Amino acid sequence: MSDIWTVEKLLEWSKKYLKKYNVKNPRISSERLLSEILNTKLMGVYLNYDKPLDEEELSKYREFIKRRREHEPVQYILNKVHFMGLEFHVEKGCFIPRDTTEGLINIITDDINEKYKNENVKILEIGGGSGAVAISIAEFSENVEIDILEKEKIPQNVIEKNTEKYELTNNINLIKEDYFEYSDLDYEKYDIIVSNPPYISEKEKNDLDKEVLDYEPHESLFGGEDGLDFYRKFVKEIDKFKKDTFIYLEFGYNQKKDIKNIFSRWQTEFFKDIDKIDRFVKIKK
Repeated sequence: MSDIWTVEKLLEWSKKYLKKYNVKNPRISSERLLSEILNTKLMGVYLNYDKPLDEEELSKYREFIKRRREHEPVQYILNKVHFMGLEFHVEKGCFIPRDTTEGLINIITDDINEKYKNENVKILEIGGGSGAVAISIAEFSENVEIDILEKEKIPQNVIEKNTEKYELTNNINLIKEDYFEYSDLDYEKYDIIVSNPPYISEKEKNDLDKEVLDYEPHESLFGGEDGLDFYRKFVKEIDKFKKDTFIYLEFGYNQKKDIKNIFSRWQTEFFKDIDKIDRFVKIKK
């Protein structure tokens, strides 16, 4: 390396370097990591191509690139992810929310704002991850109270951190339990149930990017042999909820037929994601 490393030169070098290690989207990764170093948005990176980095900035950037070289997700390196226009803390051991799931939030918040005007809406989320789903619903809806059932320690800590950040501790209650083992749940309380459960099948495991398979928690990814374990188990729970409860679930790109069969006793409505793929179901009890 020469003595002077400008933003442009550093981006070009790191793109080639990461590409050698088969890192996905090496240019975008480099830009996002560098924007953190420069404490600016991506546009600030583009506008400062001629800016030289000092030794402290270079040292920090090298550490970021070393971690990215090992296929560690950018979100874990930076401890943050953007979802629904909001910024959430994430860390290894906590599922990284995907843009796809924003479609589920939009469906739920549209229904809440249309059907429950001036009413308190009580919501249960099964499996909270980072808290991004519950917090987004609370941010874009009126008069909601949300219970999150989350059994894993790291996600529990992340949910608490994000809930405090958005000052939603009065709206969101974290229950540190496994939904299927928790015996004190008031099923009659809830108007809405929401979950983005693990739905990747075992045979799809080898198709996953290294950064997903090697870093994200498998209990948040894999749903058994065909990816449908959660749904088959949860369908036995629906009778416990009150009449007119609405249930919103995300599922895999090729699972619509199975989901329809599993929940055949109830009225179902399916929705497509941003890529026009069937991805969400609304079930009315």
